[in-house]
Amino acid sequence: DIDLVDGAPSLRRRYLDITLCQINNRYLRSLQRYQKVVLQRNHLLRRIGEGKAKIHELDFWDKELIEYGGYIILQRYELLETLNPLSREIHCNLTAGCEELEIKYLPSVEGEWLKAADQSLVLGRNFQDNLAVKQGREIAQGISLVGPHRDDLQFIANRVDLGVYGSRGQQRAVVQSLKLAEA
Repeated sequence: DIDLVDGAPSLRRRYLDITLCQINNRYLRSLQRYQKVVLQRNHLLRRIGEGKAKIHELDFWDKELIEYGGYIILQRYELLETLNPLSREIHCNLTAGCEELEIKYLPSVEGEWLKAADQSLVLGRNFQDNLAVKQGREIAQGISLVGPHRDDLQFIANRVDLGVYGSRGQQRAVVQSLKLAEA
């Protein structure tokens, strides 16, 4: 579990996915569909790069990516909005008040969607804009560069990134705080 803090981003995404799949059946279905969409879209991106497909064929897969990916991003964000205050309080108790923990969600979809009244609508627009901006790179690399499959978490205690600068003891305390908050 300590790899959750300093390991690969895929481990942190997996943690979020497992947690959400246990409590939200729609999330599980959306995640499964999203993974299939990314696979198909990546295949199409490679075919476009080879000159065997047209760019306009991405439209369908982009809409699917935005629909399912947007839902996944919002659910992950809401989960962290719930876990953050709980884990912060638990972490404060574990460290005798010495550290204030913050868990930050780092979505690959850039934009002001977090501050919007209708987060879902603005997230969809931001997602679409991000896809348009990165389309050339995606075709060149043959992979999708935007979406929840590229998101990450950051664990910060007293304004220090524990994934980079945290001791093993601090990282253990973070994982314990997170697991207790989850329970």
